[in-house]
Amino acid sequence: MFENSGSLSLLTSALQNVPALKLIYGFRPILCERDEHRHLQQWLSRIDLLGREDFFYITHDLKDPNYLSDLGLRRSPEPKAHFQLQLRAISSTIAIDKCWADVDELDNFVNEVAMLVSVELKQRQKYSFVRLVSDLIHTNCNVLSQLLSIYVNYLGSWDDADSLTEEIFHYRHEVTNDMWGAYLLTNCGNVCASASDWRARDFYNLALSLWKDPYERFSTQMRIAVAEVKRFRDRESAAQALSKSLDDTQKLPNEQTKVFCQGLISNLTALFFLQGGDFVEAERQIEQAWTLVQSASNEELEGIHPNIANRYRLQIMENRALLACQKNQWETAIEIFNQALRFAESNHLESLQEAAALLGYALIRAGKLEEAITILLPTERALSEARLFPKATMQVQKMLAVAYSDLGDSTSAACWLEIVERTANVQGAV
Repeated sequence: MFENSGSLSLLTSALQNVPALKLIYGFRPILCERDEHRHLQQWLSRIDLLGREDFFYITHDLKDPNYLSDLGLRRSPEPKAHFQLQLRAISSTIAIDKCWADVDELDNFVNEVAMLVSVELKQRQKYSFVRLVSDLIHTNCNVLSQLLSIYVNYLGSWDDADSLTEEIFHYRHEVTNDMWGAYLLTNCGNVCASASDWRARDFYNLALSLWKDPYERFSTQMRIAVAEVKRFRDRESAAQALSKSLDDTQKLPNEQTKVFCQGLISNLTALFFLQGGDFVEAERQIEQAWTLVQSASNEELEGIHPNIANRYRLQIMENRALLACQKNQWETAIEIFNQALRFAESNHLESLQEAAALLGYALIRAGKLEEAITILLPTERALSEARLFPKATMQVQKMLAVAYSDLGDSTSAACWLEIVERTANVQGAV
């Protein structure tokens, strides 16, 4: 997605004094002076090498969920914890490769780096990006895109992303007239849309004027529709954006991709009608979405990564079930959530715990408490061990408390409520 285009030295020099990036760039001089840490330096060099080819592979290699491009437009504190855990995993790989003889020494150093990054994020003053943006906006929009990606995807520093985006807004008409300018504008639009900031409309529309690729144009137009439906709640603007998105699917050269993308618009349109209280049309749209997205195999799609396509399919399955929940059709919801769980197990493991939690919720509402507990206990265990999603973990813990309470097991219910409180305290500390 992001490319450095050979400008690694420019990127390094431009970022060397920017706070919150010590883990990626600022530690390079320290590592050069401390030979015992040379193997972590090799890992950083590997990041640089990938960056010269395509910055997207950095996030792919770290199994990063890419919060910056999340169509849910949610702001999450999770990326920093995610990145630190991935850093630990990578350090373990380095140790296994015998680059470090002392695993404990390497592990301690990783903890030290993570702690310094945390302190940096919590204690420093807001950084001004005026000089950086003015220096790079006319020639190196790809570098600014990389920086925005680092702040959001790796460090979870939305304040920095907001500051950088705010400064870019002043120069939005001066970006490079190429795909990198379009990427930057699109990503800035994502940052603004996640905060319900009207400037997202400007960023997205300017990006549309730069995109040449028909799928990228559709994707950006769909982001406008998502922002209008989910964040701005302007029904007239949302209806227009949905209509334009549907029109843009007709310009896609691959027939199967066209049909799949029409399914994505139907899914979003279902939410639009649900917000307006029209359950009949919402149900028609979501069923149409499901028919369309399952009509094409991943091999037939162009421009859509299989993992992303599967996530869309799973989301639509869950939306079908959630609509049944809205109508108190719990047996129907349970059946669809079971299908979603099996689909996640086979096609999208990243969503497995989410699918299980939704099934557990429906089982509780249907009064099938023992089945719910059977599903939710391993789900809570996996979420707690991962330590990446404290809010989701607490929701599962609360459901377990409810399930045990409804069973008449007040002791277990009280125990889970205590666990919820502990999780909340930990989240507050983070």
